[in-house]
Amino acid sequence: MKKIITAITAAAALAALISGAAAAAGRFVPSDPVLPLSKIKPGMTGYARTVLSGTEITPFKVTILGIVPKKASPKNLILIRVEDKYVRENGGIASGMSGSPVYVDGKLIGAIGYGWSFADNNLGLVTPIEEMSKAMNWPEKLPWFDIPEVAAEQPASADKKAAETSGDKTVSEDKKPLSGDAEALSADGVEVVSGEKLEKKMMPLTVDGISDRCAKRLEDKLGLRVVQLGSSAEGASPVNLKWEPTPGAAMGAALAWGDFVAGCIGTLTAVSKDGRFVAFAHPMFNRGSVSYAMMDASILKIIPSMESSFKLGNLGKITGRVTPVS
Repeated sequence: MKKIITAITAAAALAALISGAAAAAGRFVPSDPVLPLSKIKPGMTGYARTVLSGTEITPFKVTILGIVPKKASPKNLILIRVEDKYVRENGGIASGMSGSPVYVDGKLIGAIGYGWSFADNNLGLVTPIEEMSKAMNWPEKLPWFDIPEVAAEQPASADKKAAETSGDKTVSEDKKPLSGDAEALSADGVEVVSGEKLEKKMMPLTVDGISDRCAKRLEDKLGLRVVQLGSSAEGASPVNLKWEPTPGAAMGAALAWGDFVAGCIGTLTAVSKDGRFVAFAHPMFNRGSVSYAMMDASILKIIPSMESSFKLGNLGKITGRVTPVS
């Protein structure tokens, strides 16, 4: 288990050396025309772009229902409803669609970012492109990649044992939000809008190459939901130099790759002329300044679920570096 935690840290260090597009200075301007939030009205219709199967980008129709104001960042979210019959009958807005760009009158308004568990999966919240673009104005702070020593586990204190015996819950250090946006989170690290917990429409951390028992220990250690899925990169070169970032394309952020694979799949939102891009439409793991390997990805199918539908997909090959704003 300690070796796996160290491998994740080492993978992040290596990811900092890989660059698919130079991070040029200056304001981020999407190559697609933009419709500002001030022009968006309830009743407008448009479409979203995402991958439903394989790597093909598919558009589907949506309707704007309104704008939801927030005190924390992002300051506003756009409520949409899926109108496309195929998408509605096959799970609606699914985890893995986060970052899927949404257009009205052919102009980009933002990207799917959030939804709710045990709710209508055909309803979702879009992060405005203005909010996403602000991330590019922040100074890039790549983490210092010293691999820390893994401290030996300390025996539980008498107070902790007493709390466990009485049924009281304690919050471990591993599960506390680590970034500056913690004020937007509830105690369990989930954003809240209008009294309801929001679910990020991003796949949970997927892993391959370890046992179920080890995956559970990793989940407990990182404080993240971990599921075992496959990965498609085997043999030959682990790098895809021909991949081109395209709005609506499936992409992954990998913490580790090789014999052990760990990462998440989301969707690319917009690309600027200088090669920079924005994706996912929400923070990833609330871990502060990080650097991951960017990977291409393919989708097998959307799996409908009463709790929350999700894309079943595979991470592919390394295409560049991604520095999530967390």
